[in-house]
Amino acid sequence: MIDRHTAFNIAAVERVLSPGGTFITEQVDGSNLADLSEAFDSQQPWPFYTLDFMLENIGETHLELEAAHVWEGKMAFQDVGAIVYYLKAAPWTVPDFSVDRNLTHLMKLQERLEGKGELSFRQKLIFIRAKKI
Repeated sequence: MIDRHTAFNIAAVERVLSPGGTFITEQVDGSNLADLSEAFDSQQPWPFYTLDFMLENIGETHLELEAAHVWEGKMAFQDVGAIVYYLKAAPWTVPDFSVDRNLTHLMKLQERLEGKGELSFRQKLIFIRAKKI
């Protein structure tokens, strides 16, 4: 079973996997793009969602952990319009985002962009592979 960036219930995963079956997932860490949220005086809504949180939940099942790690990288934007597009597509990053309401923040990011040439923010993803015993 493969899951990517969608909510799942670990008890349901355990229930539907056949013995020897594998569950692979990539999840967004609760601190993913927190610096982008902070640029708008906002916070990520699920800061508790970490590798430790996932491991604790898996530990309550009959799944055997085979691999678990965190990947960290960056998401770079070449213009502020791309950030606007992203925030409309991922509204949890800055709840109630609108260009009018956040114009001051966008202007600050534009100034930063002009000075650095790009705007980059920290991404953090969680990878898990577990097998049903």
